[in-house]
Amino acid sequence: MDIYARNRTHLSTADVAYVQGFCQNTTKDLTVLQRQIFDLHAGTVKSLRQLARFLCVVTQKRAQVNAAKSLFAPIRLLPTEILTLIFEMCMTNKILDNRRLMRTSFRLTQVCKVWRDITGLPLIPRLFGALFTSTVLR
Repeated sequence: MDIYARNRTHLSTADVAYVQGFCQNTTKDLTVLQRQIFDLHAGTVKSLRQLARFLCVVTQKRAQVNAAKSLFAPIRLLPTEILTLIFEMCMTNKILDNRRLMRTSFRLTQVCKVWRDITGLPLIPRLFGALFTSTVLR
């Protein structure tokens, strides 16, 4: 085809027929290739959806394993009273400024449900009382 593009003379009837045949064949090839691209794209989208579903399942399974493993954590063996004392010590630390005191109290409630339940118990009103007292007194 390059020879025809470089040559500026009029094409013969045979040459015109050849170029027209070439265009038709190339157009058919392009149609086939575009269909293959479309099919690959559709397959890729389907594969990506499956991959996303598998990744969700993997994430859920990992969370379940981590939750199951946490049941054996040694800290779960500590009685509530000891955890309460530890939390009170964290909150009554004189080194902590108000901002750190807020962060510490927030972090304690974010560890797990057990810790959130303990920090909300009436057993330790001093836990957050220290925070509010130090805030009001300053």
